[in-house]
Amino acid sequence: MARRRRGNNVVLIGYLGIEKSKIGTILAEKLNYRYLDLDQLIELRSNLTIPQFIKRFGEGSFHVRERRILSSLTGLRNVVLSTGSGAVFQAANRARMRTMGKVVHLKLDPNIMVANLDDDKYRPFVKGKTKQDILRLWKRKHNLYSFADVEVDITGRSPEAVVNEIIDKLKLTPFQLNSLPSNTITVDLDTRSYDIQLGVGIMKGLGPTLCERFPNTDTIAIITHPLVKLLYGNDVRDSLEAAGFSVDFFTIPEGEKFKRLDTAEDVYDFLMDHYFDNTGLLIALGGQPHLWRKLMQQ
Repeated sequence: MARRRRGNNVVLIGYLGIEKSKIGTILAEKLNYRYLDLDQLIELRSNLTIPQFIKRFGEGSFHVRERRILSSLTGLRNVVLSTGSGAVFQAANRARMRTMGKVVHLKLDPNIMVANLDDDKYRPFVKGKTKQDILRLWKRKHNLYSFADVEVDITGRSPEAVVNEIIDKLKLTPFQLNSLPSNTITVDLDTRSYDIQLGVGIMKGLGPTLCERFPNTDTIAIITHPLVKLLYGNDVRDSLEAAGFSVDFFTIPEGEKFKRLDTAEDVYDFLMDHYFDNTGLLIALGGQPHLWRKLMQQ
């Protein structure tokens, strides 16, 4: 059987108390990659924060959900993915990360790491444990991080310095977007005609485009699904808000089972709660998740 080809993504791993999101965001910006936080994706898909999820369903159920969502991320390219500290504890997750791309273990002095756990976001994972308990668990588990392609010590270093070391060790180069001119196609349906604009990176110019087309609109609601929101939502929001629009997102989980009347009712309630009227603009951001993954491979 032929070996499965590894992706070109970068996966960040590390124990509790290590802030991976800041490093991941800067790394993605330098590489022209998209940044994806696995915990944020879990929260969006479950409509619960991590502490709420663990309180309601337990830590075991959280790690089952984590494994399922990680396994669903097939076909992604040019993405920096940060993972939760416990994701590496399951062999299936470690294998999945290896197929996704290069894995980077962010290492921190254990005493500083434990001191960082006073942050509320770590509370569900350390409840009922002393700092000595946490250090003992780290000593038992830290060898599970050794499957990483590289290890980078972040103790006392700026995120920028850490990012530069990751790029140097992995010999990474920024992703170059294809330089393609945008093109507009008009669908001629008489009074119902509309334009389709095709191009690379055109979402960043969405604000000025809509400002010109809809001068009397200042409120925009965006309907999307979790993966697309995390990958592209910030670009769209930044462009629209810079053009003076007020922007709100409504996220619908992926899958046919959510295409129901009660989902439509939830959308209507959301629009009413945000005082949306006939002067507002409704945007659908997304499509089939597998299509977005295919597009990211181009």
